[in-house]
Amino acid sequence: MKLVFVCAAGRFRSKKAAELFSKNHETSYFGMSKYVDCWKFGHEMRDYTMKHLEKTIADADLVFVMESWMKEMIEMMLKHSFEKIIVLGIEDHYILDEKMPELEKILKEKVTPYLTCK
Repeated sequence: MKLVFVCAAGRFRSKKAAELFSKNHETSYFGMSKYVDCWKFGHEMRDYTMKHLEKTIADADLVFVMESWMKEMIEMMLKHSFEKIIVLGIEDHYILDEKMPELEKILKEKVTPYLTCK
């Protein structure tokens, strides 16, 4: 399966999730900040950036976002609702190495059920 993981910056939560599930799945990850900035502030690469976001979502079998606002932003920016986007409800406080084992455990608990049904 092609899995995409999304967090705010693409540095901790989504990156760790992509690493965890990369053995058995094709994974990628990104942070919402670059897309939101281009969309919100009319960056000169806005059209390209939105097409890239749209293709990334379209090509994925499942998209896991860490927080609900991320799904809302993706759907607002692309003007479309996506059933394949799943909100994990994992808040942004896993930036320290000592918190990573806890994050890994939560990711496995929340993501694995979606992978076993497919």
